[in-house]
Amino acid sequence: MVGLFPKPVLRFKKGTTLFPANGFKYNLEPYSGPDRIRLGLMARRSLKKYALNLVRNIVFGIDGYKGMAKWFKTYIKFPPKTVFKEKYDEFDDGLEDLSDCDIVLIVIPDEKAYSYDEDPYMPLKQRAALLGLPTQMICESTLKYLRDRDYVLLNLALSIYSKVGGIPWIIGSKMFSKNFIGIDITRNGVAVFILHMSKKIFFDWRIHLSPTVEVIYGLDKIILDAFEILYKNCGEIDSIVIHRDGNIFEGEVEAIRNAISIGLSEDIFAENFSWHIVEVKKKIIPKIVGYRYGRLTNPEKGYFYKIDLYRYLITTSGFPEHPYIAESGLARPIIVELVDTSNWETDMYMIARDIYWLSELHWASAFSSTRLPITTLYPHRICGFWSAGIYPSEKYYNKLWFL
Repeated sequence: MVGLFPKPVLRFKKGTTLFPANGFKYNLEPYSGPDRIRLGLMARRSLKKYALNLVRNIVFGIDGYKGMAKWFKTYIKFPPKTVFKEKYDEFDDGLEDLSDCDIVLIVIPDEKAYSYDEDPYMPLKQRAALLGLPTQMICESTLKYLRDRDYVLLNLALSIYSKVGGIPWIIGSKMFSKNFIGIDITRNGVAVFILHMSKKIFFDWRIHLSPTVEVIYGLDKIILDAFEILYKNCGEIDSIVIHRDGNIFEGEVEAIRNAISIGLSEDIFAENFSWHIVEVKKKIIPKIVGYRYGRLTNPEKGYFYKIDLYRYLITTSGFPEHPYIAESGLARPIIVELVDTSNWETDMYMIARDIYWLSELHWASAFSSTRLPITTLYPHRICGFWSAGIYPSEKYYNKLWFL
C-alpha cells in the first residue's frame, strides 16, 4: 500500500497554518516563550560593524523580515552586550564576560578556513557548555554577505528564541499519543528526549554518561526517570510511544519493559496504559522518486510505502522545499518499524504518520523541515556533541541548545 500522509496543522499563539514562515508573516506570534532576551555578541574587532548590523537586523527587521520585536514579541536591548577581540584564540576568555547573557552570538570563521585543531568552533562550544551558556555560531561569510536576507534572519531568530526556551509552534493536529520518548545510545552513554503534546507542550531531555555496556544494564532506570518527569509535569500517562534512533537491541527492549513494569507498580500510568517501541532507521537503501512536468523529481514529503503490517517507508524530505534531485541523489526516506508493544493490533499507520509530523516540529528553520523526527534527531545531536567532548550543563534542561 502506498499513500500520502496529511500535512500537520501547526499551531501558533493566535492561529494555525501549514507553513511555519506564514505564521510569522501573518503575525500569529510564537506559541510561547520569553518576552525579553539578554543577548551577547562576540566577534573579531575588524568585523564589529558587520556584527552590529546583523544584530540590528535580527532585532528590528529589514525588508520582508519584521524583526524579533514585532514577530516574536520579544525585547532585546540594542546594542547588546559585546566582546570584541583581535584574534579567535582570545575568544575563550571573553565568554566569562558574557556569562550573564541568555545566549551569545559568536562569529566564527567559515568551515575549512582553519585546520581542525585550530578551528575555534568546538573549543568555544565546550567552554560555553561548562558555563551553561547557549550559543549561536555565525560564519563570517553569512555575516558579511547574508546579514540582510529575510530567510537567514528569520532562521537565526528562531534558533535564538528556541535555544533560550521559546516554543515557536506546536502540532495542532490530533496525534496518536500525547507522550513520546526518544532515545539514542553511543559509546559515551545515552541521551533521552521527552515530549508531551496536547493543549500544552512540555519537553525535556536527560543524559547518562557511561560505557555502553553499563548503559544497557542501566537503561531501565533512565527510562523510568523519563516516565517520572512526564508524570510530574503532565499528569497520569495513558499512552506512550518510544522512538529509538536506529536499530534497537534485545537488551534495550527488555530494559524498557522493566521500566514500564516498575512504572505500573508506582501508579504513574493510567489503568488502560498502552506503550509502543518503534525503530526509526535512517541508513537504508530503498528510495522513492517523484515525477512532475515530464521529469523525475524528489517525492512529496509525507509519501509512504507500507512494507508490511509493522513497517513503513516514509519520505520526510523532498517536495516542496527540495523538489529537484541534487547531485548527491534523491532525498533519502526513513523506515519506521514497530518492534514491541502492549497491543499488536495497534494502527501502525498513525504511529508512522506521527513520526512524519514530528519531523515538521524542528524549530531551527521556518522554511525546511528535518529528515528525522525531533524525538530521535535531538538525542542524536546531543550524542554528536558528546563525541566532540561537549558535555552540556544541567542549566540547559528545557532548552534546545543543540539546534
